[in-house]
Amino acid sequence: MPRICSIGDLVTDVVVHLDRDPQRGTDTPARIEHVRGGSAANVAVAAVATGGQGRFIGQVGDDDRGRLLIENLGALGVETMVTERGITGSIVVLVDGKGERSFLTDRAAAAHLSTVPRGALDGVDLLHVPAYSLVSGSLADTCHQLIGEAVDRDIPVSISTSSVSALAEFGRARFLDLIKQLRPELVIANRDEASYLLQGHPWFTHAAATVITAGARPARFVRPDGSDVRVAPDEVEAQDTTGSGDAFTGAFLVAYVEGAQPEEALAAGHAMARRTLAVAGAGLGD
Repeated sequence: MPRICSIGDLVTDVVVHLDRDPQRGTDTPARIEHVRGGSAANVAVAAVATGGQGRFIGQVGDDDRGRLLIENLGALGVETMVTERGITGSIVVLVDGKGERSFLTDRAAAAHLSTVPRGALDGVDLLHVPAYSLVSGSLADTCHQLIGEAVDRDIPVSISTSSVSALAEFGRARFLDLIKQLRPELVIANRDEASYLLQGHPWFTHAAATVITAGARPARFVRPDGSDVRVAPDEVEAQDTTGSGDAFTGAFLVAYVEGAQPEEALAAGHAMARRTLAVAGAGLGD
């Protein structure tokens, strides 16, 4: 079984389901749930759920919420290498009636991981790094250190582009320079992120392959020569799209490392994403 190692956020998602826009200055009825979140953690969970092994590296607070999050990952079969320091982060996820999300983000301790645990890459087949982990805090420096170790050990690296707002704050040209410097095996982006970064170019030039997801439309696997494979997901009614991209990524990476053809890996990603679309937050339904 391939072992996927991810580094980055493990936080509490406060998922707020709204039937209408919040009313300023007064009450708005909502359904609120507290669930595990964090892009890197979600990828590790999906890797395990699809039949691989998942290792998560990150930092939570030295508090009950952080310890519960670590226990949750362990119960799901994820190997954890987690520092406990500071205050555990939270993300408020506003979900509208169509399942689309908006985020209010306080990553707190997650952004401040400053050391790589000993043996972090032992037995690892691929290192996955969300862009959230590369754009702010001491976590970014730690990720660069870990990526350098992965390159030295011939461990492939994948990078997901995370969110347009995070990319814009970091800087488009600066992020593309980072991809050029790191030369990952894979860059995984959704359609909006790819449109923002690539501005009409069909793939990331300095990656061995590009994966672009597009919600209910076909996902694409694009090779450096421009040839591509497209696989559409099955139709599904989305309750909440939170974590669907991470679920896709975890399952896709396991299949990719196992040597699956691109269309098989894309299909595996779609199947796992479908599981999280049916539940609140980034959990995986049946």
